[in-house]
Amino acid sequence: MIFNNLLYKSILQTSGLMIMALVAVFLTTRFGNSLSEAVIGNIATKDIFKIVGLKTIISVQDILPIALFISVFAVITNLVNNREWLALESCGMPRSKLFFLVFKTSLLTALFVAISSLILNPLLETRLRELKEDTKNRASIEGIKSGMFIKF
Repeated sequence: MIFNNLLYKSILQTSGLMIMALVAVFLTTRFGNSLSEAVIGNIATKDIFKIVGLKTIISVQDILPIALFISVFAVITNLVNNREWLALESCGMPRSKLFFLVFKTSLLTALFVAISSLILNPLLETRLRELKEDTKNRASIEGIKSGMFIKF
């Protein structure tokens, strides 16, 4: 029982760290892409944070399974490398208990991803498309300043 709680806590902590790391990487790349689009004039500069935020929430369905996989792999590798796995098996802990913990965590993650994919993401994608259209119109209007027209 104690092992279940410790292992579950370890998997959740590692998953949390992986999620934060993957979101940080995602945010930096999306923010860089949005800044380059703002320089070109496709996005209004004041809407960059809204667009990046919506894209981040939409991408949660991709980030969560990857973070779960990496964290479970890291925890089990750590158990094997420190010979804790061998000690637990010699004390009579079956492997099925560990597999059940991983299955339970995966099932919760799959449920969250399913709800996100089926309910939340269509709404957010629609909002993102509307925001991109609005910001594209504003970006083209913001770029027009007096004295910048060329006479033919």
